[in-house]
Amino acid sequence: MSVAEEVRRASMVVLLGLAIAATIAVSLITVNLVQVQPLRERYEEAARSVRLAHAAMIDQQTGLRGYVVTRDERFLEAYQRGKDALPTHSREATAQLADTGSMTESVVALRVAQERWLSFARPLSDSAPARTPAELKTLLDREKSLFDTYRATEATLERLVDGRRREIDHRQRAYLVAAAVATILTGVAAGAVGLRRFRRLRRSIVGPVEATIATIDRIGMNEPAGALPDAPIEFRRIASGLAGLAATLAARQTEAELNLEAARHHGERLTTILGMAREISGSLSVRYVLRAVVASAVRVSGFGQVVVWMLDEDRNLLVATGDDASALLEEPAEIGAGLVGHSARFARPMARRAGYSARQVEPDVPLDAMAFPLVVGAAVVGVVEFRATAPVIVDREALEALETLCIHGAAALEAARLHEHIAELSRTDALTRLPNRRAFDSDLHNEVERSKRYQRPLCLLMIDVDHFKNLNDRWGHQRGDEVLQEIARVLAETLRGSDTVYRYGGEELAVLARETTHAEGALLAERLRARIEKHFPEGPDADPVTASFGVSTWHEGMDTHRDLVSAADSALYQAKADGRNRVAVAAQTAATTAAVPDM
Repeated sequence: MSVAEEVRRASMVVLLGLAIAATIAVSLITVNLVQVQPLRERYEEAARSVRLAHAAMIDQQTGLRGYVVTRDERFLEAYQRGKDALPTHSREATAQLADTGSMTESVVALRVAQERWLSFARPLSDSAPARTPAELKTLLDREKSLFDTYRATEATLERLVDGRRREIDHRQRAYLVAAAVATILTGVAAGAVGLRRFRRLRRSIVGPVEATIATIDRIGMNEPAGALPDAPIEFRRIASGLAGLAATLAARQTEAELNLEAARHHGERLTTILGMAREISGSLSVRYVLRAVVASAVRVSGFGQVVVWMLDEDRNLLVATGDDASALLEEPAEIGAGLVGHSARFARPMARRAGYSARQVEPDVPLDAMAFPLVVGAAVVGVVEFRATAPVIVDREALEALETLCIHGAAALEAARLHEHIAELSRTDALTRLPNRRAFDSDLHNEVERSKRYQRPLCLLMIDVDHFKNLNDRWGHQRGDEVLQEIARVLAETLRGSDTVYRYGGEELAVLARETTHAEGALLAERLRARIEKHFPEGPDADPVTASFGVSTWHEGMDTHRDLVSAADSALYQAKADGRNRVAVAAQTAATTAAVPDM
C-alpha cells in the first residue's frame, strides 16, 4: 500500500470526527453571525460615527480658535472641513443609536451640546475683528466652557456605546468558547481512533524519511542529491524537489550577496552624510559648510560636479555660491526657470535627461543633471545642483540619501549665513551703511600691526563736517542725516579699492588709506575735501556743506594705533581752528601739526 492510501484511510477517520465537530461549531457560529454579529457591527459603526463627529468638532474648534486669535483665514480651512463633515456623522450616529432606549437621552444631550457650541461659533467664523486681550480671553473662556460641556456629553455617550459593545463581545466569546469545547471533545475522540491508523503509517514512512535526510546531507555538502528507487513515489518526488530547491537556493544566495553589497554601499552613503552632519553641526562658516556639503554630495551622488545655489537678499534670484572660480562665472538663475529654478519654485527634486529640460526625479534611469531644494522651515533657501559629463543612474536609496544630505546641509548653511549676516550688521553703521567704530578699531589695530611688521606706509584721515550742528538746527535732523549719507557716498566713490571709509561717530568719519605715504595722504585728503565742497554748492535754499580733515601717518615714534588716531585728531582740531574747510597734516616725528598748503 502506498503512503497516499495509508494517509487516505487515516484521514477519513479524522475528517469524520472533524465533520461532527464542525457541525456543532457551525451551528453555534451561525447563531452568533445571525443574531449577535449584526448587533455588534451596528454598535461598531455607531462608535465610529461618534468618533468621526467628535473629530469634526475638534477640527472646528482648532480652526476657530486659531482664526480668532491670529485673524489668519487659513485656520478657517480646518473649521470648514469639520463643519462640512459633522452633519453626516451626527446623522449616522443618531440613526444607529436613537432607538436603543437607554442611549436616546445621551444622544439628545450630545446633539444639544453640539448645537450650543455651533450657535456660539458661527458668528465668530464670519469675521474676526481686533480685540483687546481681555475681550479675547473672555471670548475664548466662553467658547471653552461650551466645548467642555459638549466633550463631557460626548464622553458619556462613548462610554455607553463601549459598554454595550463589551456586552456583545462577551456573548460572542461565550458562543465561540462553546463551539471550541465541542470541537475539541469531538476531535479528541476522532484522534484516538485515528491514532492506530497513523502508527501503521509511521512504519511505512521511517525508512524513506531516513533516506531523504541522507539526500539533504549530500545537498548540504554540495554533492549530487541522487535518487530513491525503492521509496514510495511521494519520497522520490521529494528527492527531486530537494535537488531543484538546492539550485534555487544557490541562485538566491547570489542575489543575497548582491543585495548585501548594495546595502554596504548605502551604508557608506549614510556614513558620509553622518560625517558631514557632525562636521558642519558646530561650524558657522558658510565657506566651510559649503565645502563639506559639496564634497559629501559628490561622494554620495556619483555626479562629477556639484554647485550650491542660494537665494539672494531679495529672494528673486538664485546665485551660485562657493570658493572656487567656476561659481563666480555662473549667471544667476531665476525662480521657475531652468532646472535649478524649477526645483526652487516647486520645492522638490528635479532632473534633466535626454529630451526633457526639467522633470521629477526618477530612480534607476539615466540622468544628465539633478537639482535638490534646500528647505528650512517650509521655505526654500537654495538648491543643490548635480552635473555630469555622461548620464548617471541613481538608485532609490541614493536619492533618499541625497534628500537627507540636503536637509542637514540646508539647516547648516542657513545658520551659517544668518550668523555672518548678523556679524556684518554688528560692524556696519545703520545710517550711512559704512563700517562703524567697532570695525574701525579692529581694522586699524590690524593694519598698524601689519605696518610695523612689514614696514609699509599707512595713513589715517579724520574728517569732521563743518558747522553740522547749525545745519541740523536750521534744516532739521533729517537733512543732517541726508548730508551724512551723501558725504559717505562721495567718499566711497572717490577712494581707491584698497582704502576704507568709516563712520567714526556723530558727524565724524575716518579714512584708512593703506600703502599711502605722508605726502600721498595729504593729497588724498585735499582731493576728498574738494569733492565734498563741490558736491554741496552754496545756494539760496541750502547752506554750503564742507568738511575739515586731519591727516596722520604711522611712523616709528608711535607705539600703538591710538597714537595714530590721536595725531590725526590733533591735526583735525588744527584744521578747524584755522577756519575749517581745510586739511591739516600732523608732523611726521612730533605731536605738532602743520596746515597743508593750498593745492
